[in-house]
Amino acid sequence: MKIITKILATTLISALPFASVMAGEALDRVMDKKLLKVATDANWAPQSFLNEKNEMDGFDVNVAQEVAKRLGVEVEFVTPAWDIITAGRWNARWDLSIGSMTPTTERAKVLTFPAVYYYTPASFVVHKDSDATDVADLNGKRSV
Repeated sequence: MKIITKILATTLISALPFASVMAGEALDRVMDKKLLKVATDANWAPQSFLNEKNEMDGFDVNVAQEVAKRLGVEVEFVTPAWDIITAGRWNARWDLSIGSMTPTTERAKVLTFPAVYYYTPASFVVHKDSDATDVADLNGKRSV
C-alpha cells in the first residue's frame, strides 16, 4: 500500500502547480502558518480512520501527509461530518479535504477538484437468483 500511496501522492503533487492558481488565500494561509489543516472522515477505512492508538490512519491520511511534507509544512486533521465537508462553506476552518470524494456536478458548484488522485469504478453485485441481468435493471433500486 505504501508504494501505491507514493505514486498517488506524486500524481496529486504534480497537479499542485495548477491547483495553486486556484488555491490563493488557502495556500497563502498554509505557507504562512506552516500548517495544512485537512478535513477527512474518521470512519472510512481503509481510506481514513482512527487506528488502535486513536491516531488518524489510512490511504487518504498518507496522501495528506505526503502533500504536507512536500509543501514543507505540518499537517493537522479535522473530522467534520461528511455533509459539512461537501457543503463547501468551510470558512477557513480547514484548508482542503482529502477524502475519497467523487467529483459530481452538484459538488463542483461549491468545491474545486484540482486533481483526482485515484479512480475506482462502481461495481454492482446481485444475488444469483436476481432478475437483474444488466445495469439498466438496477434503475430505481436501492442498496440494502
